[in-house]
Amino acid sequence: MQMDTARKAREIKRLTTELKANKGAIKQKKHDYRNKQLPSDPFISLALRPLLMIKRVSLEIKQNAATTLPGFQGYSRLLGNDHKMMAPGFDFVFGNQPGFNLFTGIDQYDANARDQWLNRAASKGWVTRDTLLNQKFTQTRSERIDFTASLEPAPDLRIEVKMFREKSIAHSQYFKAIDNVTGEIQHLNPIDIGSYTISYLPVKTMFQKIDAKGLSDVYRTFEANRSIISRRLQAQNENSQGNFSVRDTSGAVKENPNYAYGYGPKSQEVLIPAFLAAYFGKDANKVNLNSFKTFPLPNWNISYSGLNKFKWIQKVVQNISITHGYSSTLTVSSFQTNLDYRGSGALDGGNRVDTLNGNFYPLYAIPNIVMNESFSPLIGIDMTFKNNVQARFDYKKSRTITMNFYDYQLVEQNNEQFTFGAGYKIRGLKLPIKFRGKRIRLDNDLNFRFDFSYRDNITVNHRIDGDLPQITNGSTTYSIQPSIDYVISQRLNIRIFVDYNKTIPKISTGFPTTNTRGGVTLRFTLGQ
Repeated sequence: MQMDTARKAREIKRLTTELKANKGAIKQKKHDYRNKQLPSDPFISLALRPLLMIKRVSLEIKQNAATTLPGFQGYSRLLGNDHKMMAPGFDFVFGNQPGFNLFTGIDQYDANARDQWLNRAASKGWVTRDTLLNQKFTQTRSERIDFTASLEPAPDLRIEVKMFREKSIAHSQYFKAIDNVTGEIQHLNPIDIGSYTISYLPVKTMFQKIDAKGLSDVYRTFEANRSIISRRLQAQNENSQGNFSVRDTSGAVKENPNYAYGYGPKSQEVLIPAFLAAYFGKDANKVNLNSFKTFPLPNWNISYSGLNKFKWIQKVVQNISITHGYSSTLTVSSFQTNLDYRGSGALDGGNRVDTLNGNFYPLYAIPNIVMNESFSPLIGIDMTFKNNVQARFDYKKSRTITMNFYDYQLVEQNNEQFTFGAGYKIRGLKLPIKFRGKRIRLDNDLNFRFDFSYRDNITVNHRIDGDLPQITNGSTTYSIQPSIDYVISQRLNIRIFVDYNKTIPKISTGFPTTNTRGGVTLRFTLGQ
């Protein structure tokens, strides 16, 4: 008996020693891991922490360019080059386009270099001198820049940041002989047509309220910005002297001292910067006057799933996640060279005034400019409680603003939506119905769902320098959708539902509508 006791004592002592050694080893591993993750110097730690949160960064640049020269008289031989005429040249064969180098970017396009290349081609006999040539010389070039970054500044907190810019331009002109005798070749009807889109950030003004008449402070700011932009444009155009003036219907000249000569309240060159400054929330004295040189701004998506680590939340909730997202674009869907423009550049100022409206002809004719932005969602919460009840809530808000330059209207569409949903799954529910003396038991899943949504949208048309704005569309919609879903078998499913929708219009020509539908749906699946 004494020997067994001593043996047990030695065994307990051995196990205790091993346990202490294991605890010491685990503690040392944790200490070593912390030392590897962060430097011992706290100042170095603060400097490196922002770098450690960057998980992935990507920058992608795509460029495409093509040139078509009708009437080319050479033959494709070595690598597409005519070695006898040395045409069109090895630089062209290996991707260098006239006036455009893929390594310099689309904004460094040189129209003079393009025309000089064409003139050299004609002087070297590369191009036919037949006056019957009726095909255009064309060039297309496009560029898209995408930047994305994934950040993790804290455990379970993930941030995705995106920026992009996309621009494309198609140039065309007749480059042909106009005289059979002299063979003189000229550049006729040069036209550029293109589009432009960038990621944008006008969130500063998104939550400004629209009153019952359709007016908002941001629109009033837009109208006030025009005179500031007008004077800034005058300061850089020596052809603009004095105040803006235009002839009225009677032929009399009417002067407006609030605006500069050639840059009136409805000038395209005035409206675009005034619009961007107002809805971006920027000072009109500092906004860029050239909308094509606007820098892309970030959009983002944020998700956080670390709240369920707090003990006071764990008592109620099994899982909870929070999401937030923002996206916005600024789009010029189409722009085209204005053949009436006379000047040396987009911001050097024109020197030819439209006698109908008193404004300088702009370099490009732009039908409209569109600003889209949305929170999708502004806040979204998805959680599962301890009792297996699932619930979600999200609030979304968006707006689309279109500035039209043909009918001088600003159209603003605002939408906001609240959505709440809840669900509960039961298995083995006993119904208060007896069959052969026993209560019926549902062995499969019985799903309860309840969804509620509230949506409000409004469309307001502002006529520039017109009377009060007009609310042309809009409504408030409520939706309630309870349902019960039961899986009878692998192939058979039954659903009981009710859908209730009520719409209240915001315009007098509309009328409230209520739609209610409900029923029972049986779904039988024949396939495997």
